[in-house]
Amino acid sequence: MAETNARGPLDGVKVLDMTEHMAGPFCTMILADMGADVIKLERPGAGDSSRGMGDGTERNPYFRYINRNKKSLTLDYKGARGREIFLRLLPSMDVLVENYRATVMERAGLGWDVLRQANPRLTGEPDGPPTSVGLPICDLGTGMWGAQGVLAALCERHRTGQGQKVECSLLETAVAFSSWTSAGWLVDHEEPVRMGSRHRQNAPYQRFETGDGYMMIGASAQSIWERCARALGHPEWLTDPRFAKSTERRKNRFLLEKEITAVLASAPTAHWTQVLDDAGVPCGPVYNYEQLFSDPQVRHREMVVHADDAELGRVPHIRTPIRMSRSAVAVRRTAPRLGQHTDEILAGLGYAPAQVAELRRERVV
Repeated sequence: MAETNARGPLDGVKVLDMTEHMAGPFCTMILADMGADVIKLERPGAGDSSRGMGDGTERNPYFRYINRNKKSLTLDYKGARGREIFLRLLPSMDVLVENYRATVMERAGLGWDVLRQANPRLTGEPDGPPTSVGLPICDLGTGMWGAQGVLAALCERHRTGQGQKVECSLLETAVAFSSWTSAGWLVDHEEPVRMGSRHRQNAPYQRFETGDGYMMIGASAQSIWERCARALGHPEWLTDPRFAKSTERRKNRFLLEKEITAVLASAPTAHWTQVLDDAGVPCGPVYNYEQLFSDPQVRHREMVVHADDAELGRVPHIRTPIRMSRSAVAVRRTAPRLGQHTDEILAGLGYAPAQVAELRRERVV
């Protein structure tokens, strides 16, 4: 086996991890696996909500899976002293990753302008929703892993001057994306059962039918569940022994699902998303594609961009979902015709037009 760098390609990179749940910790897990020094900032006395999953121990399989290779710092950064510590820690960081709602950091007085002033070298990492089933997840995922591997290799090359081979595969992506389910099986060897759209470790956290369609509700944490029950007009669920606590809600998830669906059937999706959103309950409509691309937030974020083409006209594209404060991640032109830029590229290499023509005749190009 070839010699490897045990420290990892991101050795020396310092990451402040302010994430919870799945997508954010998964991102910082990757950075940690690559050798970055990841400090996970957690709430004193509570920590990441995934610490309460599984068997309830603070380092259950689900928490361990996406938080390996990290250090944990408990800090209430919203208080005056905690903020002071936070701002002293920040200048030594290379990356800060958070997956709060868009307004949370601003309300805490720690928006991008404040962070940038405290540490001009700070780099942010995007976080986004998971890919829905039905698309080529393994293909898309392997492309994402490949991009990250390239970035990691570039970082190490900057330090060592040496390039390296980066390998990713569909099989390994499939295994890696099995995530919490595999993490649980490796500990208890119990085969997971099919759950449809339901979350294995939380209830209610799934798709529900409404009066005119479907919506997602994610009321996993106890405080969110309490807001959800009240917003749906059933505060008695909070004292019902079947639904009061998370463990009982999981055991009785189908009974709870029936109760909630009966309520949601009385009004359309738009009504319930507004009611629950106003109550601070994570939720959203399940769209068809026409609804998706008409959504005000999708339009606001300009997820559909256009590039002009002499033959095809104005061509729509789905934007790569990354925004950077100083650099453009953009669709600049449509896909090229076969050999469209051959002359240009060869000319850049010093080939004269006659030589290019000869190469064409010989079918070299």
